[in-house]
Amino acid sequence: MKLTSLLSLFSQYAPHSIFLSVLTGLGAGFAYSLVIPLILLVYTPDPLSLETVSSGQTVIWNIEIAHIKMALVFLLLCLCFLIMRICSQVIFMRVSLNIAKKIRTDIYHRILNTSLSNIESFGSARLIAMFSTDIGNICMGARMLPDLIVSVVTLSGAFIFLFFLNVNIFWFVISSVIIGAITYQLPALAGNAFLRKSRSETDSLYMNINSLVYGVKELKLDREKRQDFLQNDLIDSEERVILADRKARTIHIVAASYGEIFSLFVIGCIAFIFVNYTSITVTELIGVTMILLYIASPVGTIMNAVPMLAMAKISLRKINDSLQNFPDENAGSIEKIPVWNAIHFRDVYFQYKLSLSNLSEHDDGFLVGPLNFSIKKGEVTFIVGGNGSGKSTIGKLLTLHYSADSGEIFFGSELINHQNMDAARNNISAIYSDYYLFNRLLGNRTMDSSEVESLMRDFGLSEKVHLSGNRFSTLSLSDGQRKRLALLVSYLDDKQFYLFDEWAADQDPTFKSIFYHSILPHLKKQNKAIVVISHDDRYFELADQLIEMEDGQIVQISNSQPENQNIFCLTTP
Repeated sequence: MKLTSLLSLFSQYAPHSIFLSVLTGLGAGFAYSLVIPLILLVYTPDPLSLETVSSGQTVIWNIEIAHIKMALVFLLLCLCFLIMRICSQVIFMRVSLNIAKKIRTDIYHRILNTSLSNIESFGSARLIAMFSTDIGNICMGARMLPDLIVSVVTLSGAFIFLFFLNVNIFWFVISSVIIGAITYQLPALAGNAFLRKSRSETDSLYMNINSLVYGVKELKLDREKRQDFLQNDLIDSEERVILADRKARTIHIVAASYGEIFSLFVIGCIAFIFVNYTSITVTELIGVTMILLYIASPVGTIMNAVPMLAMAKISLRKINDSLQNFPDENAGSIEKIPVWNAIHFRDVYFQYKLSLSNLSEHDDGFLVGPLNFSIKKGEVTFIVGGNGSGKSTIGKLLTLHYSADSGEIFFGSELINHQNMDAARNNISAIYSDYYLFNRLLGNRTMDSSEVESLMRDFGLSEKVHLSGNRFSTLSLSDGQRKRLALLVSYLDDKQFYLFDEWAADQDPTFKSIFYHSILPHLKKQNKAIVVISHDDRYFELADQLIEMEDGQIVQISNSQPENQNIFCLTTP
């Protein structure tokens, strides 16, 4: 979805509803603009003379009403204005809520269909800011459009009446409006610049909030660091946002107040200056004054809408620019890949940057490769190495979260590309060190509750959590228990390839032993391809294949044949 302007965005999504909203807004503005001319007309047979005429009186419910026909017209205009304005606002409100949902849904699809490296480089804080700030700004700006339409039509009607009332005054007022609009735009442009700065600083603020949430454990361990982060990151970001926002809003308040008082300034010019150079009757002057006072409210509405529309436009552009960071990786055009027995890496390279211009050692960014190895079904492969050696990067290449910059990855004889990548991923289940545990079993599968409860007992979770429908009763578990629950979910997926990134790091000795000596052999017996990223050198002897990493390169691949292990008695799904 290409986001251009508010009105075009809404028109593309719901053209009929927007047309009806604009039409009722025009009707409301037209009805509102006729009120003052009607009142002036009540006291004169000729709207251009404004001479008082006698009025007949009608008694209704003991209330004397002058000019009953005109009173009924006045009441009709008020009702038309009320009903049409409500209709215009309600229609636009409903469309704006649906538009917000559509924008969010489009962002959901973009995130799910782009590569993991694009998401990581964009950052979760900027995503949260986009969802929480930008979409709200767009909705607030959109809700101003119906009132803006009513106000513009009201002003147009008032100017038309001024033209027929006194041409000279009309041109004077038009000239004054042009001058007022130009002088209003100067501070408004400055205010918009500060709004853009405020929005940019909001990204930094959300990044620091993100750091606060995920780094609170580290901050609690050092008072000096905690105060440093609070003062120089959190509060400093808050102050920068407030400073830019305060300047923007102050400028817009001054500009809006200037716009609202400008009509009084024009009245004063007409009453004290213009009358000295042009012939104008007292009745005409009274009519002009009433009209200019009457349009003060529409002018105020327009002025107050300007900063909201400006912020909505900034947020619209921000979202549009952000969506360019999430290109579709086209990973879903093939449903299945052929049956495979091994995964093969052939001269695979990956580098942490947006593009890989060459593979020289002088390139910027951490380079992983060349990678040449195979992962076979029915075998357990350990990937080991120090921190920063490239183990997790190989893991994400194996699970196809990262795309190789060069080289080839095969599932069996099938070369993995953008066309079959999603189909290949459906063969994979992975638990990374930074895994996320959902609060329910995803997918449309029907689970046997007795089977799940049996697995809960096997994993020592039966007294901590249970499955209700497809939803877990709680996720308030220890780190080790959460990982065991994640392993249970992974086991139920029954995929062909399993990757475990430091899974046993949070387990007690009992479950660590069960994982290595029972669960892995059980998966191996089911002919699964298994990769374990681990530092537990006590269990390296259990590997059929051991891949050692150092500085992004494979330094050694060793093969062994572990002895038969006691198979953990797990229920087969």
